[in-house]
Amino acid sequence: MQEFLIPSMSCGGCASRIAQTLHNLDASAMVEVDLPNKTVRVDSNQESASIEAALKEAGYPPIEIDSVAKPETAGTGMRRSGCCCG
Repeated sequence: MQEFLIPSMSCGGCASRIAQTLHNLDASAMVEVDLPNKTVRVDSNQESASIEAALKEAGYPPIEIDSVAKPETAGTGMRRSGCCCG
């Protein structure tokens, strides 16, 4: 299981697009999106680098949770440019 912080995820539409992006990469992936904490957990056969690249290309650059401590500002309303809610 891989876990990523996605600071630019700000609404349900963002969460849906992230999940769809990951399922497009690996149709059998198990994806858990936690919108309030701006995290996504992925159980996939894909390498972490492939998942990160797909999310970045979709406009949601991730930070692998294992690589850094989760910032306290994760839920403070950072918005992705062009988000459906902003």
